[in-house]
Amino acid sequence: MFAEKANDAEAVKDHVPKPGVFPPAGAGIHHNGDLVVSDPMNRRGALRKSQHAKRHYFAMLPYGMVWYHGAPADIRDIPPGTHMHGRFLLPLEGEEKTIPISEERLKQTPTLRYNHAILLEDDASFYSRRGRSWKVLGFEQGAGPAPRLKLSVEPVGPEIEGEIHPVCRFVARFEWIAETLDVDRSRLPVPATCSCGSRRSASAGATCTSGPPITPGPSTTRSSSATNSQARLRPLATASRGGARATASSAKPPP
Repeated sequence: MFAEKANDAEAVKDHVPKPGVFPPAGAGIHHNGDLVVSDPMNRRGALRKSQHAKRHYFAMLPYGMVWYHGAPADIRDIPPGTHMHGRFLLPLEGEEKTIPISEERLKQTPTLRYNHAILLEDDASFYSRRGRSWKVLGFEQGAGPAPRLKLSVEPVGPEIEGEIHPVCRFVARFEWIAETLDVDRSRLPVPATCSCGSRRSASAGATCTSGPPITPGPSTTRSSSATNSQARLRPLATASRGGARATASSAKPPP
C-alpha cells in the first residue's frame, strides 16, 4: 500500500499539464530563490538559491499566479533580488522547448526540467497564507555607515514545506558563531527538513546534510563569558521588500 501511495505521489509530481486543464493538487515541486532574471513581457524569469548556485529559469503557465506582499501581482511588480517561492511543473504539452536546457545540465540538476510556474510568491505572501508569523522579542539599531533596524524574533505557527531556516541561509555565519561560542549543535531547535532539499539527522545536529561535515560540540561546562554570550544570541530578522529574512546573530562576522 505504501508503495502504491509513493507511486501515486510521484505520478502527480511528474504530471504534464495540458492546455485548458488545471493540474491536480500537489503537481510539480517547490523551489525558492532570489529573482535574478525578470522578463515581464513574456512572463519569464529565473531564481537563484545562492550566489554560486545555478539559475532556475522558468516561464509562467497561462493560469499561473504571482503574489507580492499578500496581493495579486505580476512579474513586473517584483523588484530584482526579491526572495521568491514557487510551485514548478513540467512544461505544457508541445512547449518543451520554451525553456531550453542541455542534457548535461539536466544530468547535474534534474529539477531544472520543472520550469513552468503555476504559483510565484514572495516571503510575506508565502508565510502568511500558511499561517506562519513571527513574534517580535526586541529590536536593536545597527551600526555602520548604513545602519539598519534589526529585530529579534521567534517563529510562531506550523512548520511548512519550503521554509528557510537561518542555519541553511547563513551557513558561513552560523559556522563561525558555533565555533567561536562552542555551541552544542545537537541541542539547537531546527526543523527536520529544509527548503534547500536536504534532510537533517540527529547525528548531524543543526547542519544540512548537503553541507560540510560537522561534529557536534562537546557538552562540557563552558566558561561564563561564552555562556553569557550564547545566552544573548538570538536570531535577527532584517525587514526588506522581499520579506523578513533571518540573520543568525548580531555578532560581527570574521574579517
